[in-house]
Amino acid sequence: MFIPKEDGSERGLSIICLEDKIVQQAMVQVLNQIYETDFLGISYGFRPE
Repeated sequence: MFIPKEDGSERGLSIICLEDKIVQQAMVQVLNQIYETDFLGISYGFRPE
C-alpha cells in the first residue's frame, strides 16, 4: 500500500503501520462509547485559572 505525497511521489505504508492504525481506530470507537455516557451535554473541560 502506498500513500501519495505532496510532490506527487508515493511512500510505502508497512503492514505493521496499517495494523496499528486499525487497532487505534477500534480502540477510539470502544472508548468513545464508554466515556460518552459519562459526559452531559453541558459538560466542558476545566482549566484552572
